[in-house]
Amino acid sequence: MGTSTAPAPKDGEGVFVLQADGFAGYVTGKVAVDTGAVSLGGNVLLRINTILAGIDQTVSFGGRDLVVSFGPSDGAVFAVSVTGASINIANVVTVDGNVSFETKNLGGSLGSVEVFAGTGLKVFFGDGPATTDDGSPNPPRAASSFRTRPSA
Repeated sequence: MGTSTAPAPKDGEGVFVLQADGFAGYVTGKVAVDTGAVSLGGNVLLRINTILAGIDQTVSFGGRDLVVSFGPSDGAVFAVSVTGASINIANVVTVDGNVSFETKNLGGSLGSVEVFAGTGLKVFFGDGPATTDDGSPNPPRAASSFRTRPSA
């Protein structure tokens, strides 16, 4: 990944639509950061909507049609997901898989909740790295690891 401390987005796109009653849109792309001791990366999708009445709008840009679509029942949206996420902290902690964070409006007087979820997660704690150069699991050396089962 190199030694860049600033996020290096690649292969991305996004659009935000600004209206009198709010804004809505998304941005997506591959991101990688490597500080030497900590590296992380994955395919990131950020979705935001503050237009409570909903929006369904297409924006043409650079020869592409980018669609912003949130229904009235979606309410306010703030959601981040990372597929193919990889986090490595000094070869002592590694986490690979898919993660998401979202604020969900429960409607009425119930308010909202913040939801974190992960699928296909592989977590390693110990004297790493978690894998050898060929991708095989590193022989256990004071290590613990676990996996989540992929969702069907």
